[in-house]
Amino acid sequence: MLLLLLLLLLLLLLLLLLLLLLLLLLHILVLVPLLVLLLLLPPPPPPPPPPPTTTTTTTTTTTTTTHHPPPPTTTTVPKNVFTQWLLLQLIAMI
Repeated sequence: MLLLLLLLLLLLLLLLLLLLLLLLLLHILVLVPLLVLLLLLPPPPPPPPPPPTTTTTTTTTTTTTTHHPPPPTTTTVPKNVFTQWLLLQLIAMI
């Protein structure tokens, strides 16, 4: 009776190990090619620079050009839904 219980426990452990290996194989076969595809996608185009503001004063033919400092850069959020999904999958893997 004890031998049968031990054999059943060993079989359950083997089944769990097989399930974990299948899950690992799924991650390797699905998420790694998706990551490669994401890396091969071209980057999004940079935003166009704002036009410079020019102020001209003509007292004695003096021209001054005032450039406003560029707005602070913010992190760009990917607009592609697939990219967001893939990033969430990669974060979930860690």
